[in-house]
Amino acid sequence: MKSLLLLMILAMPQSAIAQAIDNEPFAGPKIEQFPWKLVKISKVDYVSMVQVEQFYRFDKIQRDGKSVLLSTNDAEARFEVGSHRCSINKVQFILSHPIQSRINDPSAYLSALDLKDLLDPVLRPKHIQGAKNFNTVIIDPGHGGKDKGATGLESQYTLILAKLLKAELEKKGFRTVLTRQGNVSIPLGDRVRIANAHDNAIMISLHFNASPKPQVNGMETYTMSARVPRPANRSSVALAAAVHSRVLLDLNQPIPDGDFNTTDRGIRRARFNILSECKHPTIYLEAGYLTNKAEAAKIKNPAYQQRLASAIARGIEAYQVTLQKK
Repeated sequence: MKSLLLLMILAMPQSAIAQAIDNEPFAGPKIEQFPWKLVKISKVDYVSMVQVEQFYRFDKIQRDGKSVLLSTNDAEARFEVGSHRCSINKVQFILSHPIQSRINDPSAYLSALDLKDLLDPVLRPKHIQGAKNFNTVIIDPGHGGKDKGATGLESQYTLILAKLLKAELEKKGFRTVLTRQGNVSIPLGDRVRIANAHDNAIMISLHFNASPKPQVNGMETYTMSARVPRPANRSSVALAAAVHSRVLLDLNQPIPDGDFNTTDRGIRRARFNILSECKHPTIYLEAGYLTNKAEAAKIKNPAYQQRLASAIARGIEAYQVTLQKK
């Protein structure tokens, strides 16, 4: 069960990762082959958590008030009726539709869209139809030139992070492409054209965030809205899960060179142009808030920058491993 979300296996040696993926517990039929019973709630198709438990072979399902827990001895998925939020092995995800319930019905319900385009790619990355292996990573340092981004510093630090990530990925044998090499302004359309000119690739757009509330902190990872059908949507979710969980795991471990802890603000959906127009699996990483004093200090710290770049690279590598073992 430890291949769930890759979070439970990413700290293992490479051979153990490969073994865990080979032994993936969710290697059942295609999701479309299961006799799902669709229930219409608020004009949206839903499936019961009981069927979710059966299809993915969780050991048990527990309902306590609004909370729903699907679990085995070493993995869990938590949901809450009325909420768009869920967690899988303690990593946060934002659903397209809230979890629902019905009068006089003990089961909770997950939307069919979230089942197909979020839960299944996370639990069974090897089963993503059309997912292809890749050898190229397009790295997009957000902003640049006159567009300085959050607090006037974002473009500077996204470029630093991009160059560190490039070096880490090349050590691992990946080919890399930067959408900008220096402090220049590259239109979004040109960034997408640069990415789409390459085959066998994935794309990661790097950003740092801002908020009018200085206490807000943490990292967010975005993929394309599931409500907009796109061939790479499911692959992007699996890529996001691998990278996001790896960064959380690495930054939140005690280390001798400082406190690099980060808050998990979840894997979310958006319709950013970078996500909607790129043909490759693409994620948009907001790697912290420059408007938070403590987090800004970390972002400016070279040791933190290096650790973040290394974690992102390891997440990308873990995602590639799942594709190689299909």
